[in-house]
Amino acid sequence: MRISDTPSASHVGDTLYLLSKEQMQGRLLDELWKVHFIDRNVSLSIDSLWANEDLALIRLICKKAKGVTPSEVRSALKRAKIRIDFPVPTIPGGRPPEPTTRAKSLGAATPASDATFGQLIQAGLIRAPLRIEREYKGVHLSALVRQDGKVEFDGQVYESPSTAAGMARKSVIGAPSGRPFPQTNGWTFWMYSDEDGGRLRQIDNLRRHYLARQK
Repeated sequence: MRISDTPSASHVGDTLYLLSKEQMQGRLLDELWKVHFIDRNVSLSIDSLWANEDLALIRLICKKAKGVTPSEVRSALKRAKIRIDFPVPTIPGGRPPEPTTRAKSLGAATPASDATFGQLIQAGLIRAPLRIEREYKGVHLSALVRQDGKVEFDGQVYESPSTAAGMARKSVIGAPSGRPFPQTNGWTFWMYSDEDGGRLRQIDNLRRHYLARQK
Protein backbone atom coordinates (compact mmCIF):
# COMPACT_ATOMS: atom_id res chain seq x y z
CA MET A 1 0.00 0.00 0.00
CA ARG A 2 1.23 3.46 -0.91
CA ILE A 3 -0.10 6.35 1.11
CA SER A 4 0.13 8.53 -2.01
CA ASP A 5 -2.32 6.31 -3.93
CA THR A 6 -5.75 7.96 -3.78
CA PRO A 7 -7.78 4.68 -4.06
CA SER A 8 -6.05 3.27 -1.00
CA ALA A 9 -6.34 6.42 1.11
CA SER A 10 -9.39 5.17 3.01
CA HIS A 11 -7.48 2.06 4.11
CA VAL A 12 -4.25 3.75 5.16
CA GLY A 13 -5.46 4.47 8.69
CA ASP A 14 -6.61 0.88 9.23
CA THR A 15 -3.35 -0.53 7.88
CA LEU A 16 -1.15 1.70 10.00
CA TYR A 17 -3.30 0.86 13.03
CA LEU A 18 -2.76 -2.88 12.45
CA LEU A 19 0.98 -2.28 12.25
CA SER A 20 1.10 -0.22 15.44
CA LYS A 21 3.26 -1.47 18.27
CA GLU A 22 0.27 -2.17 20.51
CA GLN A 23 -1.51 -4.27 17.87
CA MET A 24 1.64 -6.19 16.95
CA GLN A 25 1.84 -7.19 20.61
CA GLY A 26 -1.82 -8.25 20.65
CA ARG A 27 -3.83 -10.83 18.73
CA LEU A 28 -5.81 -8.65 16.33
CA LEU A 29 -3.74 -9.56 13.25
CA ASP A 30 -4.06 -13.27 14.10
CA GLU A 31 -7.83 -12.93 14.56
CA LEU A 32 -8.31 -11.05 11.29
CA TRP A 33 -6.20 -13.60 9.40
CA LYS A 34 -8.22 -16.43 10.95
CA VAL A 35 -11.47 -14.82 9.79
CA HIS A 36 -10.06 -14.39 6.28
CA PHE A 37 -8.78 -17.99 6.21
CA ILE A 38 -12.11 -19.43 7.38
CA ASP A 39 -14.22 -17.31 5.01
CA ARG A 40 -12.01 -18.19 2.04
CA ASN A 41 -12.14 -21.92 2.74
CA VAL A 42 -15.89 -21.88 3.32
CA SER A 43 -16.39 -20.02 0.04
CA LEU A 44 -14.20 -22.47 -1.90
CA SER A 45 -15.98 -25.45 -0.33
CA ILE A 46 -19.41 -24.11 -1.27
CA ASP A 47 -18.25 -23.34 -4.82
CA SER A 48 -17.03 -26.93 -5.17
CA LEU A 49 -20.50 -28.21 -4.22
CA TRP A 50 -22.01 -26.47 -7.26
CA ALA A 51 -19.15 -27.27 -9.64
CA ASN A 52 -18.88 -30.97 -8.79
CA GLU A 53 -22.60 -31.69 -8.48
CA ASP A 54 -22.22 -32.98 -4.94
CA LEU A 55 -24.64 -35.90 -4.48
CA ALA A 56 -25.32 -35.13 -0.83
CA LEU A 57 -26.24 -31.55 -1.74
CA ILE A 58 -28.50 -32.71 -4.56
CA ARG A 59 -30.28 -35.15 -2.25
CA LEU A 60 -30.73 -32.42 0.34
CA ILE A 61 -32.22 -30.03 -2.21
CA CYS A 62 -34.57 -32.77 -3.46
CA LYS A 63 -35.68 -33.36 0.12
CA LYS A 64 -36.32 -29.67 0.74
CA ALA A 65 -37.86 -28.93 -2.68
CA LYS A 66 -40.44 -31.71 -2.86
CA GLY A 67 -41.43 -32.98 -6.28
CA VAL A 68 -38.08 -32.10 -7.91
CA THR A 69 -35.90 -34.82 -9.38
CA PRO A 70 -32.09 -35.03 -9.06
CA SER A 71 -31.63 -34.32 -12.78
CA GLU A 72 -33.82 -31.22 -12.49
CA VAL A 73 -31.75 -30.04 -9.53
CA ARG A 74 -28.54 -30.50 -11.54
CA SER A 75 -29.98 -28.48 -14.42
CA ALA A 76 -31.11 -25.73 -12.05
CA LEU A 77 -27.68 -25.50 -10.43
CA LYS A 78 -26.05 -25.14 -13.85
CA ARG A 79 -28.38 -22.24 -14.67
CA ALA A 80 -27.97 -20.59 -11.30
CA LYS A 81 -25.63 -17.66 -10.72
CA ILE A 82 -24.73 -17.99 -7.07
CA ARG A 83 -22.36 -15.55 -5.42
CA ILE A 84 -21.19 -15.59 -1.82
CA ASP A 85 -19.74 -12.41 -0.35
CA PHE A 86 -18.23 -12.10 3.10
CA PRO A 87 -18.10 -8.60 4.61
CA VAL A 88 -14.67 -7.14 5.27
CA PRO A 89 -13.99 -7.52 9.03
CA THR A 90 -14.16 -4.24 10.92
CA ILE A 91 -10.96 -3.17 12.63
CA PRO A 92 -11.50 -2.06 16.23
CA GLY A 93 -9.76 1.25 16.66
CA GLY A 94 -9.33 1.84 12.91
CA ARG A 95 -10.48 5.18 11.45
CA PRO A 96 -11.93 6.53 14.72
CA PRO A 97 -14.88 8.91 14.55
CA GLU A 98 -14.30 12.64 14.81
CA PRO A 99 -13.73 13.43 18.48
CA THR A 100 -16.07 15.76 20.30
CA THR A 101 -14.98 19.27 21.23
CA ARG A 102 -14.34 18.19 24.80
CA ALA A 103 -12.27 15.22 23.66
CA LYS A 104 -10.19 17.49 21.42
CA SER A 105 -9.50 19.86 24.30
CA LEU A 106 -8.31 16.97 26.42
CA GLY A 107 -6.25 15.45 23.62
CA ALA A 108 -7.98 12.15 24.33
CA ALA A 109 -8.03 9.23 21.89
CA THR A 110 -11.56 8.36 20.84
CA PRO A 111 -11.74 4.62 20.00
CA ALA A 112 -13.98 3.47 17.17
CA SER A 113 -16.60 1.83 19.32
CA ASP A 114 -20.32 1.92 19.93
CA ALA A 115 -19.98 0.64 23.47
CA THR A 116 -19.17 1.98 26.90
CA PHE A 117 -18.15 0.31 30.12
CA GLY A 118 -21.61 1.10 31.45
CA GLN A 119 -23.22 -0.87 28.61
CA LEU A 120 -20.84 -3.79 29.11
CA ILE A 121 -21.71 -3.85 32.80
CA GLN A 122 -25.45 -3.82 32.06
CA ALA A 123 -24.96 -6.64 29.53
CA GLY A 124 -23.22 -8.77 32.16
CA LEU A 125 -19.90 -8.85 30.31
CA ILE A 126 -18.19 -6.92 33.11
CA ARG A 127 -18.77 -7.56 36.79
CA ALA A 128 -17.77 -4.32 38.47
CA PRO A 129 -15.59 -3.45 40.16
CA LEU A 130 -13.16 -4.92 37.62
CA ARG A 131 -9.41 -4.56 37.94
CA ILE A 132 -7.67 -3.74 34.66
CA GLU A 133 -3.92 -3.57 34.23
CA ARG A 134 -0.99 -3.25 31.86
CA GLU A 135 2.76 -3.79 31.91
CA TYR A 136 4.13 -0.69 30.21
CA LYS A 137 7.85 -0.04 29.75
CA GLY A 138 8.64 -2.15 32.80
CA VAL A 139 6.02 -0.48 34.98
CA HIS A 140 2.90 -2.30 36.20
CA LEU A 141 -0.12 -0.02 35.79
CA SER A 142 -3.45 -0.82 37.42
CA ALA A 143 -6.88 0.80 37.31
CA LEU A 144 -10.42 -0.04 38.39
CA VAL A 145 -13.65 -0.11 36.38
CA ARG A 146 -16.30 1.16 38.79
CA GLN A 147 -19.96 0.22 39.00
CA ASP A 148 -20.92 3.49 37.30
CA GLY A 149 -18.78 2.61 34.27
CA LYS A 150 -16.06 5.14 35.02
CA VAL A 151 -12.37 4.25 35.39
CA GLU A 152 -10.35 5.05 38.50
CA PHE A 153 -6.58 5.37 38.15
CA ASP A 154 -4.16 6.68 40.74
CA GLY A 155 -6.95 8.16 42.84
CA GLN A 156 -8.56 10.02 39.91
CA VAL A 157 -11.78 9.08 38.09
CA TYR A 158 -12.07 9.26 34.30
CA GLU A 159 -15.03 8.97 31.97
CA SER A 160 -13.39 6.65 29.44
CA PRO A 161 -10.77 3.89 29.31
CA SER A 162 -8.79 5.90 26.76
CA THR A 163 -8.41 8.95 29.00
CA ALA A 164 -7.41 6.71 31.91
CA ALA A 165 -4.92 4.91 29.65
CA GLY A 166 -3.45 8.21 28.48
CA MET A 167 -2.98 9.36 32.06
CA ALA A 168 -1.43 6.00 32.95
CA ARG A 169 1.10 6.34 30.13
CA LYS A 170 1.78 9.92 31.19
CA SER A 171 2.75 8.67 34.65
CA VAL A 172 5.52 6.67 32.98
CA ILE A 173 6.70 8.71 29.97
CA GLY A 174 5.25 12.14 30.63
CA ALA A 175 3.06 14.20 28.29
CA PRO A 176 3.98 15.01 24.67
CA SER A 177 4.47 18.61 23.63
CA GLY A 178 1.18 20.46 23.38
CA ARG A 179 -0.91 17.71 24.95
CA PRO A 180 -1.89 17.00 28.56
CA PHE A 181 -1.25 13.25 28.06
CA PRO A 182 -0.38 10.78 25.26
CA GLN A 183 -3.27 9.82 22.99
CA THR A 184 -4.10 6.20 23.70
CA ASN A 185 -6.74 3.67 22.68
CA GLY A 186 -7.80 2.44 26.10
CA TRP A 187 -9.70 -0.55 24.70
CA THR A 188 -6.50 -2.07 23.37
CA PHE A 189 -4.24 -0.72 26.14
CA TRP A 190 -5.93 -2.13 29.22
CA MET A 191 -5.98 -5.85 29.97
CA TYR A 192 -8.21 -7.93 32.24
CA SER A 193 -7.95 -11.44 33.68
CA ASP A 194 -10.48 -13.76 32.07
CA GLU A 195 -12.30 -16.43 34.05
CA ASP A 196 -10.74 -19.23 32.00
CA GLY A 197 -7.35 -19.67 33.60
CA GLY A 198 -6.87 -16.02 34.48
CA ARG A 199 -5.15 -15.11 31.21
CA LEU A 200 -4.69 -11.42 30.49
CA ARG A 201 -6.76 -10.28 27.51
CA GLN A 202 -7.50 -6.89 25.96
CA ILE A 203 -10.75 -5.38 27.18
CA ASP A 204 -11.47 -4.76 23.50
CA ASN A 205 -12.46 -8.45 23.40
CA LEU A 206 -15.39 -7.65 25.69
CA ARG A 207 -16.34 -4.62 23.60
CA ARG A 208 -16.36 -6.66 20.37
CA HIS A 209 -18.37 -9.40 22.08
CA TYR A 210 -20.96 -6.82 23.11
CA LEU A 211 -21.14 -5.30 19.61
CA ALA A 212 -21.55 -8.75 18.06
CA ARG A 213 -24.62 -9.30 20.24
CA GLN A 214 -26.20 -6.12 18.91
CA LYS A 215 -26.13 -7.26 15.26
